[in-house]
Amino acid sequence: MKASKGFTLLELMIAIFIFAMVSMAAYRLLDSATQIQRVADDLLGASDKLAQTQAIIEADMLQIAPRPIRTEFGDTELAICTPYKNGFLIEFTRYGWKNTLSRNRSDLQRVAYGFEQGVLERYYWTELDRAPEPRRIKQSILKDIRSIRFQFLDQENKWHSYWPPVQPSQRYAINKNTEKSNIIIPKSIHISIEHEFYGRMDYRIPQADSDNNEDENKIKYEDQLNKKKQSVQNKGSLFFKNQEGDY
Repeated sequence: MKASKGFTLLELMIAIFIFAMVSMAAYRLLDSATQIQRVADDLLGASDKLAQTQAIIEADMLQIAPRPIRTEFGDTELAICTPYKNGFLIEFTRYGWKNTLSRNRSDLQRVAYGFEQGVLERYYWTELDRAPEPRRIKQSILKDIRSIRFQFLDQENKWHSYWPPVQPSQRYAINKNTEKSNIIIPKSIHISIEHEFYGRMDYRIPQADSDNNEDENKIKYEDQLNKKKQSVQNKGSLFFKNQEGDY
């Protein structure tokens, strides 16, 4: 009976070489697939972030309320004002502040937007009419921004880079006459954002007619907002929560 023969050294070396080549090809294929998945995840994450930014801005701007406020110094501020004296790009009052915790507060919210070191920041106050030392919450919305610009459309269909469309020396008189709703609320707001990676992004947000009463305005704002929420619901919840409940 003949003894079984094993593999020769040459055959083993060839087998090892073939196995190494197959393993290397499989590794490169897996590494390539991993990189593609990573890029796809980054793109999807960036897309979701841009959609979230748009949803937050439009949720705020679509619900601007013709409600002036009293500051912690006892002064009256318009329902919407820009550029704001505290360095904010814009400050305004909005409807629709959800109260899931059933706190004893209004559903109106005072909001401001700022631009700091390439980051778009959103601020809101926990009180509408402020007491001394008011509490202000800061939220980062979008990074890597080069510039941001607001424009406002008045009742004569003229665009302005600031609101109200009067000289700063005249704003005090307007603050004392807050019943001028055609001055308080613009017909439309155009927002232009120049991003480091995504280029220029433009949002044009229409407002309800300024001569309507507050209840009619609120209904229009909520209808517009519901349509916008419906358009982004397939991407998941884009509205983040804050310290006082839902956004």
